[in-house]
Formats: sequence, C-alpha cells, structure tokens
Amino acid sequence: MNVKKQSIMMRLAQHFNRFQSAAVYQIMQRSLTLLFPFVLIGSISQLIQLALFNRNSFVVNVFHLSNWLSKRNIFQMMFDSITSLTLGIVAALAAMCAARYTAKHYKRDEQLASITGLIAYLILALRLTPNEGLSFYSQMLEMGGLFFGLLVSYLTGLAFKKLGRPHRRDLPLNGSAVGRSLDSMWAILLVLGVILGLSVLLNWLAISILPDQVILRLQSLKANQTGLLFTLGTGLAATSLTFLD
Repeated sequence: MNVKKQSIMMRLAQHFNRFQSAAVYQIMQRSLTLLFPFVLIGSISQLIQLALFNRNSFVVNVFHLSNWLSKRNIFQMMFDSITSLTLGIVAALAAMCAARYTAKHYKRDEQLASITGLIAYLILALRLTPNEGLSFYSQMLEMGGLFFGLLVSYLTGLAFKKLGRPHRRDLPLNGSAVGRSLDSMWAILLVLGVILGLSVLLNWLAISILPDQVILRLQSLKANQTGLLFTLGTGLAATSLTFLD
C-alpha cells in the first residue's frame, strides 16, 4: 500500500512539474506577480476604509470618531479612489498583463496585444442600461472577474500567435508603427469581432429570463442527483450564469 501511495505521489509531482514548465503557467504567474503590488495597495486602502471610515466599525465606536469622520470626507474620498482604481479594475489589468506576456512568450507584438486584451475585456464588461446607455458591469472588473480577465487575455495572446507575425525590430522608425499594426491587424480584428459577438450575447442574456430558467433547472437536477462530479458541474454552471447575468 505504501509503494502504491508513493507511486501516486511521484506521478502527481511529475504532472505538477510539467505544469510549472508549461507556457500558460509561466504567463499566469508573471501576470499575477505584476498585479500583486496593486492588489496589496488596494487591500490596505480597503482595510483603512473599513477600520477608520465606517461608522459601525469597532475602532470608530471605541474611540468615538463619528464627529471626526464628518469633517474628514476628503480622506474618505481619497481612499475610495485608491480602492476603486486598484481592486475595482484588477480584472481589466489582468487582461492587459496576461495578453502582453502571452504575446511576448510567442514573440509577437506585446504592446498591441496588451492594448487589444484590455479593450476586449472592457467591451465584454459593457452592459446596456435601462435608458439605453452603456455602463461597466462592476463585478467583471473586480476580483470576481479575475479568472475571466486572465482567460480572455490568454486567448487574445493565442490569437496574436496564430494570426500575427513575429515582432520585427528592424523596421525604420518612420514605418515601424504602421508595419506593426499591419502585422497584427488580423489578430486584432478577430479578437474584437468575437468579443463584440459575446458582448451582444451577454447583454441579451442580461435582459432575458432564459438564464433564470436554466439556473432553476440546474438546481432541480442537482437536487435529484448524488454524483459528486455532476453536482460540481451543475453548481459551477449555475454560478457562472449568476455571475454573468
């Protein structure tokens, strides 16, 4: 039995080592490492907000800081801005970073890829408002949308790999901008075209009753099944629909 366990552990270690050497792991690791300082600053700012600028917090009630809070709105606005511009857009930043590192790994234009990844994810996060305007769906820009940001940006980088040409550094300065754009034009058009279609679909789902019906159906199926994989699959599908709705 011990030999069998050791064999299983060795296989798992081998698979983990292979995963660590895979391109997708290295790209995600670099992207998250680059995002870490901003997430840390945003988390500290949010902690200060909860501790010092919330009238129901323990610190405010113990030290009777309610009157102090009413005269320090400018500080609250500053920390609100810091939190919103870090944790509030971390998924969009992830879309830019991962697209950049993916394109760089495959020797494609990393600058155009990062801009394309950012624009694509912002388009995906757009929602129609009741007065026919547009606004960003905040949950897709925050930490909850981090996975989708990384996924969209990685696929953007792969589009640059398949359709873009290798990044050329030998072009003259006056023609480099036009040449770089033309080298990656098909990749940019494909990414933005697909993302526009997905954005239209998500906006339609947001005003449709279909997601609610599917969620209820999945929940009823999950209640009648006892298999672990089936339960996890239906739970993940229902959660995804709830998040995107």
